[in-house]
Amino acid sequence: MVCDKLFTEHFHLSKKSGRVAIGEFAIITSISRFILEWQFMRNFFLSYPELVLGVIVLLVVVGRFRGLQIFELLRFMPLIKKHLEDDEEE
Repeated sequence: MVCDKLFTEHFHLSKKSGRVAIGEFAIITSISRFILEWQFMRNFFLSYPELVLGVIVLLVVVGRFRGLQIFELLRFMPLIKKHLEDDEEE
């Protein structure tokens, strides 16, 4: 998601949003690299490869079945709350 924002949208490093996007990208890639280089995780996923398939299936089911991704739900939560408040007023 962050990578998509960085490379598809036109962002400027002089703006705060551009710097935040670069920071998010650096944090997420650092955490991912640490997890993938961790010997315990390598051994764990080599020992139980069905867990990788389970995670993939879970991501597809949650993302496709609901028609939303979890991050989209969090991202649009202010709009959803506003819409719900407008419905209650009517």
